[in-house]
Amino acid sequence: MSPPARILIAIDFSENSNRALSTGIELAQIFHSELLILNVVQIDKYGYQHGRYTEKKAHELVDQSVFMARDEGLPVKGIVRRVSASVVETIIDCASEEKVDLIVLGTRGQGGFRKLLVGSVSSGVVTHADCNVLVIR
Repeated sequence: MSPPARILIAIDFSENSNRALSTGIELAQIFHSELLILNVVQIDKYGYQHGRYTEKKAHELVDQSVFMARDEGLPVKGIVRRVSASVVETIIDCASEEKVDLIVLGTRGQGGFRKLLVGSVSSGVVTHADCNVLVIR
């Protein structure tokens, strides 16, 4: 495996996501990679947002993450996608469109029956992504 030239960090502003952001920044420093920081704002068919952050707040928090990476001297681009489709599909599509070599994301650490019943974004990305995926706990 060659070092990743482009790393996509998918963040949802959770504690594990923040750890994924830190890890992604560290990897980008080690490998001199370009970073893309992605947040997906999921909306329903009527245009109403799901989740704990507004789209405006998502942009603000992604911008803060971009500034943090820039402070480390890294080339970085922030992306907020507002979609009614699957979060997993959106992350994978963005990685493909942006030609990334590695996706870094956090997991909520759900286990057991609930994970089987509900599924998880990290499991879906690992299963369906065309590039390497690093999941941070």
